[in-house]
Amino acid sequence: MEDEDKVLGVKDMHPAQVQELMDFCCYALNLADAISMEMDCPEVAEETASKVESLLEMLGANAVILQRSHGLSDSEPESD
Repeated sequence: MEDEDKVLGVKDMHPAQVQELMDFCCYALNLADAISMEMDCPEVAEETASKVESLLEMLGANAVILQRSHGLSDSEPESD
C-alpha cells in the first residue's frame, strides 16, 4: 500500500523527461511574460511563476525563477 502513495520526483525521472519538463516550464513562463506585457498586467507572469515554482517543488526540484520588469521607472536611466 505504501508504494501506491509514492510520488515520482525529478530524481526518479529519465533525463529526457526532466529536460522536457524544464522546456515546458520555460515555455509557460515565456508565454505568460509575453501575455503579461501585452496586457500590461504583471499579475499574469507572477501567478504563472508561482504555479511553475509550486509544481517543481512538488516534484522535488529547486526552482529559481527570474522575472523581467515591465519597464523602467523614472529613476532608472535607459541604457543605449
